[in-house]
Amino acid sequence: MSIVDTLIYDRTEAERDALEALYAKAKAGDATDEEMAILTDPTHKGAYNYTDLNRVGKAIVYIANRLKAAGNDIEVSPKTNWTREDIPAPAQMVHYLEQIQKVRDVLTVYQTTPAVPADMEGLTHTEANDIEKILVDVDQLITNMIAAYYYSGELYGGEV
Repeated sequence: MSIVDTLIYDRTEAERDALEALYAKAKAGDATDEEMAILTDPTHKGAYNYTDLNRVGKAIVYIANRLKAAGNDIEVSPKTNWTREDIPAPAQMVHYLEQIQKVRDVLTVYQTTPAVPADMEGLTHTEANDIEKILVDVDQLITNMIAAYYYSGELYGGEV
């Protein structure tokens, strides 16, 4: 299993809305202990937080390494050590999206591969899904490209 297998691209509006409702309850002081546990769960799909930023950063590094091994020239430098206490600066989020764009630009992607969001301000569940779907698609394209070496005979070309 690779980091790509952990990417999330099936978030729903309902998950986001449920989390927002819990935030409202907590702010009013009406949240139960169980609801507070949900709110503090960093892996809840209704939120986009440091765990998501780290997962995507690690996936970018993994995919860039696969691209390099397949003969593509790419240099990435995503941040992969976000903590709960970090408050991402706008420049960091611009860099984050630029790293995703670099990975997306190396290969011709599927027609269905989403575009990189323009910014992280007001990130929607669809945009969050798009970020991780791009990486899943590029990883699949790398796998397809490597498999094509065998089918084209390129792997054994020139051997007697």
